[in-house]
Amino acid sequence: MIEALKPCPFCGEANAFTFPPTCSEDAPYNPHDRASPMVRCMSCFAEAYGAAWDQSKTTAIAAWNRRAAQPQTSGIDHLIEQQDRLLACLWVHGGETARRWCNINFPEWVARHRAPRPPG
Repeated sequence: MIEALKPCPFCGEANAFTFPPTCSEDAPYNPHDRASPMVRCMSCFAEAYGAAWDQSKTTAIAAWNRRAAQPQTSGIDHLIEQQDRLLACLWVHGGETARRWCNINFPEWVARHRAPRPPG
């Protein structure tokens, strides 16, 4: 039985689809073909790939559904963790403007919010 897809680990949407490999083992080489099945979030375009030549797509689904254990955090640490995830996504998908913003503004933001607060 094929496992159900979990929501996207990056954007949280339940808008992911599985795609089979686009070539076979005995087909001529084409650099645009993909030998592995894939799961792709159609909201943020995150992808997970399975084992080569797996026509059943179960390895891609298992890779998509695998999640790291989430430590329990609270308060500002939780917000900073979420900010880190957002910035990582911006860095990968956002282009040069997003990278420039991350480099200039984010270190200042972290310093300001991690600084000891005055009492009262």
